[in-house]
Amino acid sequence: MKLRTSILFFAACLCLSSRAFGQSGPDQQQTTPAAPQGDSTSGWKIVYTYPYLPAGYTLGGLQFPSKDTGYVFGWNGANAVLLRSTDQGLTWDSLPTPLPGDIVFVSSLVGYACAHDPNDKTVWKTIDGGMSWQSFNRASVASGPMTFACVDTGVVFGFAKNVRTSDGGKTWNEVNAAIGLAPNAGCFGDKLTGYAVGAMTPYPEHFDWPDAGYCEKSTDGGLTWKQVYTGISHEIWCCKAIGTDLIFVGGNAFVARSTDGGANWGDLNQSIGLAEAISFSSIQHGIVVGTDGNSHGMILMTNDTGRTWQPSYLPNAPALFGIACLNDSVALICGDGIIYRTTTGGLPSGVQQPPTIDLGVQVYPNPTPGASTIQYTLPSATSVSFRFTDARGVIVSITAPQLQDAGMHTQMFDGSQLPNGVYYFTLSTTQGIATGSITVQR
Repeated sequence: MKLRTSILFFAACLCLSSRAFGQSGPDQQQTTPAAPQGDSTSGWKIVYTYPYLPAGYTLGGLQFPSKDTGYVFGWNGANAVLLRSTDQGLTWDSLPTPLPGDIVFVSSLVGYACAHDPNDKTVWKTIDGGMSWQSFNRASVASGPMTFACVDTGVVFGFAKNVRTSDGGKTWNEVNAAIGLAPNAGCFGDKLTGYAVGAMTPYPEHFDWPDAGYCEKSTDGGLTWKQVYTGISHEIWCCKAIGTDLIFVGGNAFVARSTDGGANWGDLNQSIGLAEAISFSSIQHGIVVGTDGNSHGMILMTNDTGRTWQPSYLPNAPALFGIACLNDSVALICGDGIIYRTTTGGLPSGVQQPPTIDLGVQVYPNPTPGASTIQYTLPSATSVSFRFTDARGVIVSITAPQLQDAGMHTQMFDGSQLPNGVYYFTLSTTQGIATGSITVQR
């Protein structure tokens, strides 16, 4: 979760001792609905709502460091909350230790927390799943996001300087950042390869590259960092690395990826709002969550390793800040006071995702002021149909199935009567589906 509003946590720090956090909230008992709730047309069901401060209570930082155990943290003003699930997100318990800032759990029991306050040099560690915390001095004013490569090695990012530990948080040493700005997010793909992302603005005069989105990379477990040129003209808010070379980033109206460790960036997909968090259950299947242009929740899914992204329908969703994919079917998302869970990969109940196939789909022109042509090639004769949806997943057009021979075909899309925005299409055949997007821009 982006802690742009993390200053709200600072008041919670007043109740902390040097060894542990104090208790917060009127009650710390389990507060889970009796049964999952949700719209029948959506694959997402509510499994938790915060009962005391439902309005504006932000939940984020959703993570599952083990198969069954997950954590969520959040706040509303001076009130902080840490939630834990031990049954794959079906039920959630409030822990008696609120956190003053960012939190990363590296196992089901071991976690770290730090305040995003340049005057607070403390890092806290728990070895009992958040029930108690021990404080350490990080000896620096680094106050950006925190990420860990393994149980013992982690980095807190800052302006020009980061701090790093390699002994489980006991000692922290300053290391140089690639550039003089604090990242918005960081991630490690393995024990050595890490990335940090953010924006070059508001100080573009300090850099040779004018692009807004930047990325820096470490190949030695966070000891040294080098800048990676992205060519992305938007600020980057979240990232997810899988291994050494595959990295996904998201931000204001885009999701992009690199398959060669940041040397080249492609498959820039326009989203409907601000991407806040990314999670993958496998190299093919991932989910991005965030906020659309109307302060509603945004969910995008991929089944082709981020080549294309399609919206998942969740009516009346609040702004979303956290996502954790447990496998290709089970995932959880969270936002303003609510945690949702799916067992269908985000699809409506009873609907199975058909396989994604490569039909050489091309769209031109794209963006378009009105009409576009979708070109595709069928390897064999099959029934073909198209479905077009807007960014919220609402169907705007659908074609009846028709038998088509092997070879190249085209399908027209008429967006002349539609508002500006991104529209998604699904090309369905008897062998599988192909997907893509069209931007209407006048």
